[in-house]
Amino acid sequence: MYKMQENIFKGEMESSRKICPLDKMNVKDRRILYELSKNGRFSISTIAKQIGVSRDIVSYRLNNMIKNRLVPGFTLFVNTNRLGLIKHIIYIKLQHTGKEENQLINKFIQEEDVVWVATCSGNWDLGIIILSRDLDHFNKTFNKVINICGNNLREYTVETEIEDKFIGLRFLVDGIKTKEETKKYLKDGFIKELKNPSPTDDPKIDSTDIKLINLLMKNSRMPLADICTNLHLSAPSVENRIKKLIKEEIIYGFMTQISFQILGLQWHWILLRTKNLTEEREKELKIYLEKHAYITWLVKTIGRWNFQLSVFAKDALHFREILSDLRKEFSDVIADYDSIMIFNQHKYMHSINL
Repeated sequence: MYKMQENIFKGEMESSRKICPLDKMNVKDRRILYELSKNGRFSISTIAKQIGVSRDIVSYRLNNMIKNRLVPGFTLFVNTNRLGLIKHIIYIKLQHTGKEENQLINKFIQEEDVVWVATCSGNWDLGIIILSRDLDHFNKTFNKVINICGNNLREYTVETEIEDKFIGLRFLVDGIKTKEETKKYLKDGFIKELKNPSPTDDPKIDSTDIKLINLLMKNSRMPLADICTNLHLSAPSVENRIKKLIKEEIIYGFMTQISFQILGLQWHWILLRTKNLTEEREKELKIYLEKHAYITWLVKTIGRWNFQLSVFAKDALHFREILSDLRKEFSDVIADYDSIMIFNQHKYMHSINL
């Protein structure tokens, strides 16, 4: 049985450990990570059967990955739009980094409505995401952020998120043969519900649902019995609530956090501004992104940039190849672009407050 304290994970990624290049990593470990990347609630038994090893091997290897902080935690993919919440992505350029930057990071982490904090390179030093109920709520939190920066603020840009899609981590098994999903496999980890949501126009969510979301955000692999104890509910009641949240597309996945720096990978964001983008061309762009093994996340925004793409690259040359190919394929609709490298993630969605 894997071991993880409920309160360990707050979204931070490990960046100081010894590097183990992905192409030198044990194939079994890569396949375990890949299965968990598809669904962080897959059971040890399901993963073991999928990759053709014993439960003990999977449990032992996963425990080691957690112990070594390659897997610092398990959280949720939450569609905050379905909860009536708005995400604003803010990139910040500072006058001074170093000690002053670390002080700002610690202050941002403490702000409950700041749900993502990352250090960057390129034109920006910090990236944060503010989660708000409306523009007035955003304005209050934004003013806090500006005041925290004080005289150290040099420049910033604000983007409003309108779409957020996790594409997948197929690069984990790039060049490795994987098995087809079985019917039994599709019955585990609520994957049947995840593949067939049926959202209503007005989802009915209560305070217990929010407590459930926040529990799973701390550890999306939390055993059902522990959730029941925390919420004082029966197992069927908890299961039905999770299924309801999935059906309503509020929960759209169980996320395994991986410290990719340990694998020697570079994390980049490509920022795109488009021109003359038709519905057909946008569809072709999304198909292209979904087929690309190293492009892992798509965010559609309103502001200076229209699309923000998360990319993991083996090195600077590999990233250049990815970017060059993207620009070549869509030269007719890419008006401008920028890129930033993410050094580390310090916070990701501690909790949601309605």
